[in-house]
Amino acid sequence: MRRNLSTAGSGSIRTARFTFGPRYLQVADRYTIDYSSTVDGFNAVTGAAVGAPNPLQFGGWDTKAYNNIVGPEIGLNYKLERGRWSIETDLRFTAGMNWQNTLYQGSNFPAALGADYFRSTYTFANTVSQATNNSSLVAAPPLFVQIYGVGQNNATNAAEHNFVFSPLGEWRLRGRYKVSKAISLNLGYTGMWLGGITRASTNTEFRADLKPVLVATQNGPTRRVEVANPLYNPEEPAGPDNPQRIFQDVATWTPPPVQAPSTDGSTNNQLRVYNSVGPRRGNDLTYMFVNGVDFGIEINY
Repeated sequence: MRRNLSTAGSGSIRTARFTFGPRYLQVADRYTIDYSSTVDGFNAVTGAAVGAPNPLQFGGWDTKAYNNIVGPEIGLNYKLERGRWSIETDLRFTAGMNWQNTLYQGSNFPAALGADYFRSTYTFANTVSQATNNSSLVAAPPLFVQIYGVGQNNATNAAEHNFVFSPLGEWRLRGRYKVSKAISLNLGYTGMWLGGITRASTNTEFRADLKPVLVATQNGPTRRVEVANPLYNPEEPAGPDNPQRIFQDVATWTPPPVQAPSTDGSTNNQLRVYNSVGPRRGNDLTYMFVNGVDFGIEINY
């Protein structure tokens, strides 16, 4: 609806316009984070200082948030024209309903698993090394078994969908100078405020959770095992050319009883740190304020 506000003989044209109708606006946001795990010395590299990165410890996370705002909009426009100059203002308000979709992609496992990798500590039984007739016990290092969520950067591990109220306010100010009937110089400013917006960065968080892990120990009763002796021949009698069989007492590994976890190592049920990057607990809503200046030459033909 348009109304002429100018008076005869004023030398200027003033008009007011009221508008009403639907509006759709999408606000898309993306947040990317790269991280590496440095807990329990898992990232130590042979020949390097503790703390050097290990390629298997790297991970990546990508969060995409989409705000789809739909609602009725009312607007008020005022325009003043005098000679070669014209000034125009706009005020608009939208009572929007926001369909929000937040997608979480990255090298983590699905959020239901609760960790970016599973870690267990298992130690091989001790082995025996022999040179000629002498044997020695060699302690095997622990084997760290980890399952990494690699190769999943394009997989959607979690998703959130919310429906909230999102008000929107917009204001514009434009000025125009007519160089000729066909050419004009334009300068404008636009500002916009949006509420009830979900952002990718504020809905992504890093978590370090303590979880109990059972660690087997070599504290069981000893058992006698035969040591491999390539010089021994069971079909020949023992003698200088046929050494006796060699036996070794080896402690057995015993699983620990289920106990309350401890951080000081007093029990075998100890706490370990599990890292994960994932959705923030609860939908974190915020507001956005955007503004900008535009200018240019307009040619009508």
